[in-house]
Amino acid sequence: MRKKLIIVADDFTGANDTGVQFRKSGFKVNVIINSDRLKEEADDCDVLVIDIESRTDLPQTAYNKCLLLGRQIPELGDVLVYKKLDSTFRGNIGTEFDGLMDGLNISIAFLAPAFPLCGRTTENGNVYVNGVLLNQTEYSDDPRTPVKDSRIAAIIGLQSKRVCNEITTGFFESNIKSANSEIIKRIEEGSEIFIFDSRTESDLAAISSLIEKFTETPFLVSGSAGLASHLHNSTLIRPEPLGFVFSGSVTDISMQQIRHTESEGQCNVFLIDAIDLLDDKLIIDDLTSSVRESISAGIDRFIFCTSRSRKDVENVYRVVQQRSVPRTLAAQKIAGSLGNLAATLIKRFQPSGVLLTGGETAFRTVIALEADGISIDMEILPGIQCGKLRGCDIDSLIATKSGGFGGVDAISKTFEFFKI
Repeated sequence: MRKKLIIVADDFTGANDTGVQFRKSGFKVNVIINSDRLKEEADDCDVLVIDIESRTDLPQTAYNKCLLLGRQIPELGDVLVYKKLDSTFRGNIGTEFDGLMDGLNISIAFLAPAFPLCGRTTENGNVYVNGVLLNQTEYSDDPRTPVKDSRIAAIIGLQSKRVCNEITTGFFESNIKSANSEIIKRIEEGSEIFIFDSRTESDLAAISSLIEKFTETPFLVSGSAGLASHLHNSTLIRPEPLGFVFSGSVTDISMQQIRHTESEGQCNVFLIDAIDLLDDKLIIDDLTSSVRESISAGIDRFIFCTSRSRKDVENVYRVVQQRSVPRTLAAQKIAGSLGNLAATLIKRFQPSGVLLTGGETAFRTVIALEADGISIDMEILPGIQCGKLRGCDIDSLIATKSGGFGGVDAISKTFEFFKI
């Protein structure tokens, strides 16, 4: 089960340059500047970045901000917390560690601050900028947050009560299992903040792998955008493939495909009342809650349809006839509302793949997503094409199918394709 990632940053640009590392891999990332609506904001994304704007605060102010936030975060459920810090160690590094760890009630932190792609490396516990010790660079004379030491443990030690332990790159010459055991041993000996040397991207990848497999005790992860660029591949937080189907088709074939997929299990089918769509009744919040609960329970396939049996279709026709509404107009209205609903769910959950069944449903969904077309990549099955939308920021694969096309297992096979 993936964890939601919460990133705590001390300035706005740092919040953005860390958040974008996860956006590259398809995560939905939101950056916020206050935590008044923390639960709602977290529910709306995979990665929530919170800028507490504390770099130039007095140490006690920075501590209090982190303490308060740390106490709020457990209410979000099973999350991984990433403390983003400046790769040149400007700011309230130690006090922010203390505040977050006190608030979260955890005693262990893994710190890998290097950003090799930008010339920031860590060797023997010291920070180097383009090969020069940190205290010999311009950052030692920063007008607001000067850094007078190059050794990370010393910088943190000026502000934090926690015990630091330096991990050299040679630590990873052993396998991950023995490295894990060594970490546990050092924890038992009193170490709390583990500072990892990192000279290359490979070093950061090894650290990410260690973090991924460490399950003995809750921990805080900390680093710059450098570690984040590797952590996004971790199974701890990797987006699980989600497949969505939106079907407005009333053909028997489409309904057989829906029932067949449902019978295979691990798929939730939501029957959307077409009359609710006709009447513009708001059902999106209830649907969103149900989908989130299902994802938490391990479900990754979802079908949203207006009918899954001939009886459902006949019930809608009867109501439409009683209202003396022409069927054509009713169908257009229902398709438009279903398209709007589909667009909202796609934006909220960013599924890996979406199948739109029925021409009107597909068209209305594309319109609602404010796309101007689709770039076709391939044919999944005869009659089922897929590609990426043009002119909008949706990364999901979009597949389309005429209601009358495909065998009984067409939806099942499309779901499998979305996991590739």
